[in-house]
Amino acid sequence: RIIDWLYRWFFLAGRPTITVSERLTETFCRRYLATRVYTVANGINLKTFYPDPNPELRHSVGNRKILFLMARGDHYRKGFDIALDVLNSLDQRVWDIVELWICGDRVDTNFPFPVKHFGVVSDDKLRQLLSTADIFFYPSRHEGFGLFPLEAMACGCVPVVTDALPYANFVECMQVAPVGNVQALKQMIVTLLDDRNRLDYLRQQAIRDATKFDLQNSKELFCR
Repeated sequence: RIIDWLYRWFFLAGRPTITVSERLTETFCRRYLATRVYTVANGINLKTFYPDPNPELRHSVGNRKILFLMARGDHYRKGFDIALDVLNSLDQRVWDIVELWICGDRVDTNFPFPVKHFGVVSDDKLRQLLSTADIFFYPSRHEGFGLFPLEAMACGCVPVVTDALPYANFVECMQVAPVGNVQALKQMIVTLLDDRNRLDYLRQQAIRDATKFDLQNSKELFCR
């Protein structure tokens, strides 16, 4: 309620506002009758995130596909419990073709397929992990914007996400499910694991799509 009151006080004064997505702009205009709201989408640093696979890591998993999960920040907002429900629901036939990589907080897991924990890593290491992985799993409940999926895309990792991301339905490579829909998220992962040609196509599309979110463009728009 305090935050809501502060928003109302701010917008009542007619101060200019910059948001990171059209969804936020529309919300502020509708809920608070804001009139001076401008949208500048966030961007990613394409000099930091780009395809940079690690051959040794790739070789270590054999023919398995790599599913990448970020476990840091607000676990509820990021839907980490949803991620665990999805992973626990994977069918037995998937167990031999997938390996799970987790960055961030260590998670107690007992999955019937291999799991690697990498902890908190540098941007350079994260770039290598994302570039080597195949699928980036991000079942968030709420996002103001969401940079992690874009960083994954820039590295050629296909995002499986929810429609909590304000841009998700406008990006070709993204596999999008309703927030909290465990079955839909599971099916998207299984489909990608089963269809190598589709996964390869979407990996290349992800790299192309990521260029639309260049941080340099965001900086220039913000200045204007």
